[in-house]
Amino acid sequence: MTTCRARENLCPPRDDPQNAVFDRILKANGAVPEPVSLMREMSRLRAQLANTADRSGRRRILQDLSLLQARLDIARKCP
Repeated sequence: MTTCRARENLCPPRDDPQNAVFDRILKANGAVPEPVSLMREMSRLRAQLANTADRSGRRRILQDLSLLQARLDIARKCP
């Protein structure tokens, strides 16, 4: 789980009061946790899939959904 350790080094502890400014900056700029952004993208792709009749287009969307699901699983395992 090298990815998790790398992310831990980049993100400051959430319960540290010194990070209040950091949190306010993120919120002011519309930043959301990675799982939230991945779920939003997956929802968008599912809607696109429902409106796509082209077989190759559907295959591409399903591949993208599969990749996003894997990324979401990884993001949920990392703090």
